[in-house]
Amino acid sequence: MAPKKTLYVKDADAPLWERFETAVREWQAADSVSALIAEAMRQYFDQFGDQGDGLYVQAPDEDPGWVTFGDGRTAILQPHRSGWMLLLDEDVYGQDADTSYEIGFRNLDDAIAAARKHMATVRQNKGFELIEVMTGEGYDITERFVGRWLVWPDSDETRADVSDFDGRSYDAGAYWGVALGKRGRFVVYVAHCNEGFPGMLTGYDTLDEAVADLPPSIAARARAELTGEPIVIERDF
Repeated sequence: MAPKKTLYVKDADAPLWERFETAVREWQAADSVSALIAEAMRQYFDQFGDQGDGLYVQAPDEDPGWVTFGDGRTAILQPHRSGWMLLLDEDVYGQDADTSYEIGFRNLDDAIAAARKHMATVRQNKGFELIEVMTGEGYDITERFVGRWLVWPDSDETRADVSDFDGRSYDAGAYWGVALGKRGRFVVYVAHCNEGFPGMLTGYDTLDEAVADLPPSIAARARAELTGEPIVIERDF
């Protein structure tokens, strides 16, 4: 049995609705009003695409005009001389984000797919900044990269936990930091509170690869920060 939906019509639109129902019957435009509405929805999505995730798509023949955000709208895909232009609300995506992005000559479906991919990339990179750490034998080398800390390196707070030493060995003065780089790689920084060994910066393609070189408690904090889930430390007792 088909699900039932209730459609409410404003009082001001009641005469229009009555004319619509009469026209459907007389013109035999569809088997029913609901069938015609369903067809109208299909045509809408054919023209504009599924506008989820705050993406609003302007009609290809519509004058781009002035772009406004609000009402849940955080991204606008509009016609442009180069094909399509994606505009993002900097209040949502950040002032430093690439909020004006030329997608180029593509059909609407491909343009929407490209827009969503770019939106996801911008969201992932939100909060990125220039990070500097000291490395080398005398901690006299500055290494820089753009990213965001998942675990900020702190000589007191990010040392190995007591339980981390079960079956593994860590320098008691070592402390770690874990960051996500702008290219999607994971960066591990390890240093010594008394400069007991050289500071080191190492990149990994995945967090799982980085975890192998991290104390379990630090790895768990990094994963929790990345996923937004609670801290879970896997132990093998």
